[in-house]
Amino acid sequence: MFRPYKPYIPQDFSELCDLIGSMMINWPKFIDTTGYFPGRNIDTTFYELGEGLRIIRAEIGDELYFKLKRMAEQMRPHFDADPEKKTGKALKGQKILSEMQDLLMRVGQMRAETIGSLNAAPTDQSANPMTKASAVLRRTISSTASRPMI
Repeated sequence: MFRPYKPYIPQDFSELCDLIGSMMINWPKFIDTTGYFPGRNIDTTFYELGEGLRIIRAEIGDELYFKLKRMAEQMRPHFDADPEKKTGKALKGQKILSEMQDLLMRVGQMRAETIGSLNAAPTDQSANPMTKASAVLRRTISSTASRPMI
């Protein structure tokens, strides 16, 4: 007898990236085929995603949080409409998921560069790596926001 599946909520940025990676593998139904997570499905996966985003909201900032939340809300109906990958709608959801993953990877890379450069003491605010990372993140978000979502 199986225990009921209890969704695992990502607790930090890295775990959220891991969830997105697993979603890239298991779309459009998000059912675990390994047998390790019986009961995992599209509802539990999107619940995990939404709660994970909520938990890291302070870490990533409101602008990125709302962008990622909007992307999740836009992709879900595509997967619901084409669970068998027959009409092409699921592919539109996968494209949004891929864009979400790319955005998180860019943010993760900026975070790594920022942490690596914190050892060098900035002499003025414009040289502060956190200020530079914030500016790059704003440009990244605004450039992806100008592209229409499918």
